[in-house]
Parts: sequence; structure tokens; C-alpha cells
Amino acid sequence: MSDNDESALMPANAVCQLLGGISDMTLWRLVKKQDGFPCPVYVGRRRFWRRSAVNAWIDAQAERGPPAKVA
Repeated sequence: MSDNDESALMPANAVCQLLGGISDMTLWRLVKKQDGFPCPVYVGRRRFWRRSAVNAWIDAQAERGPPAKVA
């Protein structure tokens, strides 16, 4: 399986790096926010995400554009 396999499972640290080096706590908040971020797949106590689901979420964020400025 190559690194670009869309069905591959990514561990939490790889997801954090893909999202710009966010912390594990920020990743946890994204999951708990229930705002479209994909839920993890648990294997034992470890969390994994499907590469395709994370990439789809990133694409959706790019289409949404930057957050609106508050006056």
C-alpha cells in the first residue's frame, strides 16, 4: 500500500501533520465539534482516519473559504 492510497488508514499523528501540525487536543476538538470532520476508526485504543475522508473534509474547507470577519 502506497502513501497515496485513498483507502489507507492514517494514525492521529499523521492527521495532525496533514492539518498543518495541529495538536492532538485540536484534533480531538475537531472530532467533538461535529461540524463535518470525519470520525475516527478505532483499532483497540488507537484512532485512525481514512485518508479519503480527511482529504474530502480539507477540500470542503477550501470551498467554504475563509471565515467571515466580525466587526
